[in-house]
Amino acid sequence: MVGGENPCALDEIGKAAVPVSWQLRSHSQIGLMLSAQGLEEDTVQRQNVRISDVRRSQRLDGVTLPLIFNYITRPTAWPFTVAFARLGFGPNGATAFRILVTLLAFAAFLVPNPISFWVGCGLFYFALVLDHVDGQLARLQDRASYFGKFFDGLIDSLAEVPFPFILGMAVWQQGAGPNILVVAAVGALAIALSQILFLRVGLTRKDTDQANARDAIATPVPHPVLSRRMDRWSGILSVIDNTIPALAWDVRYGGFAIALLSDGIEAYLYIYAAWHLLQLVLLLPSRIFRMYAETDIHRRSGSAS
Repeated sequence: MVGGENPCALDEIGKAAVPVSWQLRSHSQIGLMLSAQGLEEDTVQRQNVRISDVRRSQRLDGVTLPLIFNYITRPTAWPFTVAFARLGFGPNGATAFRILVTLLAFAAFLVPNPISFWVGCGLFYFALVLDHVDGQLARLQDRASYFGKFFDGLIDSLAEVPFPFILGMAVWQQGAGPNILVVAAVGALAIALSQILFLRVGLTRKDTDQANARDAIATPVPHPVLSRRMDRWSGILSVIDNTIPALAWDVRYGGFAIALLSDGIEAYLYIYAAWHLLQLVLLLPSRIFRMYAETDIHRRSGSAS
């Protein structure tokens, strides 16, 4: 979910942006290209690219980046992006490959064997690196698409939400008490509810924009109290909406690495659950406050004559 709405998927920015070269093409050509992409992108022509090409394609200025994302996983993905491009993978093909790696990681976690557990850890972090590859390929190949953004975000959620509970099951199989399953379930529920909150905010904003485009709602009038408080609390709201989710990404993946090195997986799951509950408690009133200020607009009745 890496940026304003989903810090664990910042490379979605590259997949959603329209490449400069497309600006010279007609709208019909772009529409045909977008509709033809889908999952068949893994058959694109092989590219002889270098790491320097990948680095030059980065366009993340002004985005709040998690530390582990900015300094570890994103640079680690560069040689894999080169390899995938030379093998003929497209962005959606790389995302589909990440599904396989993630499922193998979860399956390895659930095998009650220490070696299998460490194999699962390696595959899990490999999948995390692959999360950057699809966006980097999209920029390199000028194959950005909104389906790619959707597909990448969907796989992010399928990987992030069950992760704490699957890890909790692995720790429980190794001899931890049953309370660790409760803690892991709380962590999974907290991140699932946070993602639902992000989704509902995005859908509501889209509905409001579409209604405005159809002139279906009255001209919004700023709330006399909320508009002043929004200006006064803009700094705090920015921290809650951007910095806290970015830090959650570091806690989720950087904390897991520290826990592995220090043999503190149980403590990590408690910290994971507590941090993501805190994130949810802060985000919920912040998003409700923002959405009320943005969308408390009386609709014109559809049945009115």
